Amino acid sequence: MVDIKKMTLEDSINYLFILYAFLVPISRAGLSFLTAVLFLLWLFSDNFKKRIGFLKSDKTVIYLVAFIALSTVSLLWSDNVSSGIEYIRRYWYFLVLLVIASTIPKKFLEYAVSAFLAGMLLSEI
Repeated sequence: MVDIKKMTLEDSINYLFILYAFLVPISRAGLSFLTAVLFLLWLFSDNFKKRIGFLKSDKTVIYLVAFIALSTVSLLWSDNVSSGIEYIRRYWYFLVLLVIASTIPKKFLEYAVSAFLAGMLLSEI
């Protein structure tokens, strides 16, 4: 059992990630809220500069950021900018990928998969 008094910010991110995985098949509103909370906790975590350095060296993250940047720049030659902004707003959920890639240890991925499957089971019931 985790002692809440000794719980670090990184532990909070890990446990919220498991809750996030559980809510993926269940609640869109919960995902929006947890995306914001996870990203804010990640911004204020201890080794933020080290994590940014890791993200800069990861090619998958670089490609993801390039894709979002290209999508945003493509609004300049779009006929329907408001529709384009609504489409790009869906990329909000990609912020969690930055948190997962730089913070979550491998042992929590197994718990997250189990939580996701439990959420799917609950959703189907």
